[in-house]
Amino acid sequence: KAEPQACAVDASRRQDNWEREIALVEKQEMEIHQSQLRLFREHMLTCIRDLATVQQELAMLRTGSAQRLNELQQALEESNGRQRHCWEEVQWLHARVASHTELLRDRETQSTLWEQ
Repeated sequence: KAEPQACAVDASRRQDNWEREIALVEKQEMEIHQSQLRLFREHMLTCIRDLATVQQELAMLRTGSAQRLNELQQALEESNGRQRHCWEEVQWLHARVASHTELLRDRETQSTLWEQ
């Protein structure tokens, strides 16, 4: 039979082993937790950088869209100006043709009167 003193030493040794194991597990848990926090921070920083990049690209798109809209509005105004000018020329030509037509009628009338 085992002596009580040997059993006590064996129990003490087992308790020491358990305490070392528990301390090791606690240390590993802390390291894992710290690694998880570091990875989480790195992921958050990456997300923040990506968001900043997307915001910059969106701002550039907005600026480009606004510039393109201004260019289109300017082109439309120029086109409307040319169209207005062409319409004025058509009206002027129409008035000239009407004037010449009336002049020709008057001359025909005078010519007819003189022939009589």
